[in-house]
Amino acid sequence: MRRWLSILVLTLPLALAASLAAPAPARADFILGVSVEGGGLVGPQQAAMGGVSLRLGLDVSGPLSIFLQSQGFIGRLTSGPQGGSAQGLMWNSVIADLHFGPVHVGVGPSLDFAWGCTQGGPSDGCIHGAPLFGIDGRLALQFDHFVASVDVHPTFIDGDISTGIVGGLGWQL
Repeated sequence: MRRWLSILVLTLPLALAASLAAPAPARADFILGVSVEGGGLVGPQQAAMGGVSLRLGLDVSGPLSIFLQSQGFIGRLTSGPQGGSAQGLMWNSVIADLHFGPVHVGVGPSLDFAWGCTQGGPSDGCIHGAPLFGIDGRLALQFDHFVASVDVHPTFIDGDISTGIVGGLGWQL
């Protein structure tokens, strides 16, 4: 009995020290961000646009983050028969993001909406109506809470691809 008691007395402090020295389990950090963005559309529809981007998600594990990025833009078509017409866009993307130091690279699917000129169709530069499928590719540099980003965002419209390219400056936790 004495032998078991001495083993317990010797091993208990070692077990407690090992548990205290073990790293804490990884925890998810929230992502909250906002940016002011500007750029344009290239492809069948050409436009200049500006707007805001909101990001909400989780920094899941190590270099992986997953977040919802919602971007809203108001712009003006710059070419075609509807040139000069106002156009609005909303891109809603779920982005998987890998980050190494200040460099963030992300990609994900998007549910897009467009509204604006009502006469003509996509070949005339007018995109409006039903939800559209898109893909968002994002490259960002984050220093502390300051973020500078570039998004390349193709949207698939009636067999055509309209690609938005926007740059942004913002803040992110």
